[in-house]
Amino acid sequence: MGVDDRYADPVIALGYVSKQREHDTLTPIESFVSPFTEEYEYEELTIDDTSRDATKWSLKKMQSVFDYRRIIAQILWCARNTRPDLSVASSVLCRHAVNTPHLAYRGLVQTLRYMASTIDLGITYASDGNKKPVFYCDSDFTTGRCRAGALTMLAGGALDWSSALSGTVALSTAEAELYAAIIACQRALILRKDMEQLRIIKETDALDFREDNQATFLLLDRRVTDYSRMRHIENGFLKCLEWTCRKRISWTHEPTKTMLADFLTKCLPIPCFLRLRNLIMNLGEAV
Repeated sequence: MGVDDRYADPVIALGYVSKQREHDTLTPIESFVSPFTEEYEYEELTIDDTSRDATKWSLKKMQSVFDYRRIIAQILWCARNTRPDLSVASSVLCRHAVNTPHLAYRGLVQTLRYMASTIDLGITYASDGNKKPVFYCDSDFTTGRCRAGALTMLAGGALDWSSALSGTVALSTAEAELYAAIIACQRALILRKDMEQLRIIKETDALDFREDNQATFLLLDRRVTDYSRMRHIENGFLKCLEWTCRKRISWTHEPTKTMLADFLTKCLPIPCFLRLRNLIMNLGEAV
């Protein structure tokens, strides 16, 4: 299925018409193709309640047309079960369920527009894909709490994924990545029990983890033994070391360019979004 790249990112490429209750407004607005940037929030909005472009509607009209919480709940179900490409969008929009601002409604509009234009997409698993699960973890580093992404790949497609804010503010990229690694390890060891029962892995097999941050990789792989600066996150970090020593997990350094979990940490440029989406959902290069 061909996908117009203007609809590629459900959050950053705002400005298209969404499916609305009993409104036939699924035609894209050709003049609005600029991606969402940090400066976008401060742009002057042209309010026009008669426009077919729902992003130009006033906040009052959006509130009367869209049941924000109900729609977000439906998007969350899709993001958690079948559509990892909606994970970041749903996570960001859920933070505005109370006192929803105008910009969040505009994000909701584009998310629905993206879903309408990619309604046939889903995860494809292949018999010739990887036979053993591979676990990816990554995090962004921004103002405030960082977003941690965890991804499990099996049979060529995504088996489990998560995109969530970390519990505390990180002071460095290595610390942010370590928080993501701790979250990913906890999820993986729960998933491991099911995979052992299904005989996908053996009880003695170490889970294959991929980490792109060099400092975090050296710490978790026990190639650096000075942990004096890690006391503020000591328990979670030491638990990861314990699992590594017991050979429950193993660590491999993954180049940033091929780090699939980056897909779950932030809004990406459209070409990068499409490339990672196709890899994670096993859609092929033609999609």
